[in-house]
Amino acid sequence: MAKSKKAPAKAAKDPLEGPLQTFSEGDYVSARAQLEALGAQTGVADSTRAAGESLVAATQVDRTTLYVGLTCLGVFCVAVLLVSTIQP
Repeated sequence: MAKSKKAPAKAAKDPLEGPLQTFSEGDYVSARAQLEALGAQTGVADSTRAAGESLVAATQVDRTTLYVGLTCLGVFCVAVLLVSTIQP
């Protein structure tokens, strides 16, 4: 009879494993929530906390993109208002 090989058990589970898996699946909101919860825990290694904080920072909305988008929306609204008032 052949014995099945089992994967060696990890000594300590990496706390970033769950959020990284969630992030790689495309669920950015849940991954961000998990990372923020990890940062609030006590007893987490400083390197793990720093890695979690850098991942949270990477998922934030870029302010420049937000401002450019809002400016484009404003210009579009002004153009629509001007065209609708000028045309007979």
